[in-house]
Amino acid sequence: MASVSHLNKLTGILILNQLCFSMLMVVLFPHLISLGCSQLYLGTTASFISLIGLLWNPVIGSLSDVYGRKFVLVRLITIDALSILMVLLSNSLVVIFVARVISGFAGPTIAMLNSFAGDILTKKDQEIHYSRVPLVMASSMIVGPLVSGFLTELPNGYFLTYAVILTIHLINLGVASTLSSTITNTKPENKKTEKSLSILEVTKRELRSVVLKLTNVKWKEYSDIFSTKLCIELSCSFIYQSIGPSYNDFGVQGRALGYIFIFMSFNAIVANILLRYLKQVLYAEDNYGKKKLFHSATLFVLTACILSFSNTLEMYSFGMMVMSLARTLSDSTFTEALMARVSSEERGGITGAFESITSLCGLLTPVGAGLLIDSYGVKFILKMSIVPTIAGLIVTYIVKEKTQKEK
Repeated sequence: MASVSHLNKLTGILILNQLCFSMLMVVLFPHLISLGCSQLYLGTTASFISLIGLLWNPVIGSLSDVYGRKFVLVRLITIDALSILMVLLSNSLVVIFVARVISGFAGPTIAMLNSFAGDILTKKDQEIHYSRVPLVMASSMIVGPLVSGFLTELPNGYFLTYAVILTIHLINLGVASTLSSTITNTKPENKKTEKSLSILEVTKRELRSVVLKLTNVKWKEYSDIFSTKLCIELSCSFIYQSIGPSYNDFGVQGRALGYIFIFMSFNAIVANILLRYLKQVLYAEDNYGKKKLFHSATLFVLTACILSFSNTLEMYSFGMMVMSLARTLSDSTFTEALMARVSSEERGGITGAFESITSLCGLLTPVGAGLLIDSYGVKFILKMSIVPTIAGLIVTYIVKEKTQKEK
């Protein structure tokens, strides 16, 4: 019975966390634009958040091993609530910048929930929890933008929306505080020593461990999949930076912006359903995902071209719909293809480095993209996104043809 209770609590925390995230997506950009921020400001903020993710994400798991999942989870939610409180109480761009950077430390919340599920749930309930995650994320991206879109159109709409988000975070904090606090270090013989270390000492140790693992990886063997990932993530980073300015140029605000995000979420759901069918029909023998990656790279080139030359809201939205399919196909394939090739000894270091590519692109791209948008307009960076997509297409084509010849 206790396991069922924890299952429902974890699901509730996940729902509330994603609802806050999806609501914030709709309200934050128009609010910052109304305060007179530049695209460089937005890009710099995104880069700082990515830098925190790059350094913080590999460490947070070990901190939860030492201090407990509940200890870390409660503090992650508190950080989110604090950042929203700062935005709620101030219209200063400096304060909001600091608040957004602080929120970057709360990034691993979902990963922490998944770790918590592995600790306190039965095997059956773990499967239920993990199956709920994509459903909750898709549903929240429909409900959140709709609620936020309507709230922002009310008098003092920005303030009201942030107040609702803060309230949800506080409710979430209350739910998290009722979770079991029995989980600490999973190695009893090291428990006393680990608990005596400070958070800073654990952080330094884990960063050294990450660097050591990365230096022992045979990078040449995985160069093709890493380079493909880098090309696609670079392109996506450029495109993501264009979304807010593009919809602003098209005059999309308030509930209309909420409808746009709902449309994008619906596309993601349809893409996931379609991909399940394609895996059975078109990719049944594509064990290493090379054909899927080639097709996803092709769709990314098509996406970049459509968005670069879109002059209407309908054409831009169609390009985003194509991107939804491309992103779903690539995301589901990268991990599958990597795990099929990597050895068990290298799996931790390779997987961590592979996922860090996203954070690395998020660190480097936004500042440059923001500066270029301010100087040359949003269409410029959309045209720039074509370059890495073509590079990714070339890499995946060469790998696919080489595989066919080997057969």
